[in-house]
Amino acid sequence: MAALREQRRRQLEERLRVARRWHDRGLVFASAVGTPLDARNVIRRYHAARERLGLPDVPWHHVRHFAATAYLEAGEDLFVVSRILGHTSVATTASFYGHVQPVMLRGSAERMDELMTRGTG
Repeated sequence: MAALREQRRRQLEERLRVARRWHDRGLVFASAVGTPLDARNVIRRYHAARERLGLPDVPWHHVRHFAATAYLEAGEDLFVVSRILGHTSVATTASFYGHVQPVMLRGSAERMDELMTRGTG
């Protein structure tokens, strides 16, 4: 939450700085004028930050794949993950991340077990 508050503060400062040029689209992470970020610029900034911090050379798509897998393993809805990734179809997300399905099914079974147990008490 602290990081998101700091991001909001920075964004408000940027908005004041550019005044009328700001395009309010309700984005948490936006360009210097409020428009959606360009993917190429995000990837360049990722690699610059990674190098500056001395982190290993991990390709951007590996980070993206890790994030999607972590969301799904934590029980996030497939539709939500699909939207985060920008896939045009949930089927696309399901085909790429089908290997996470056993973990998702186990979590679903555990939630159902909890509901059934609670209902008999």
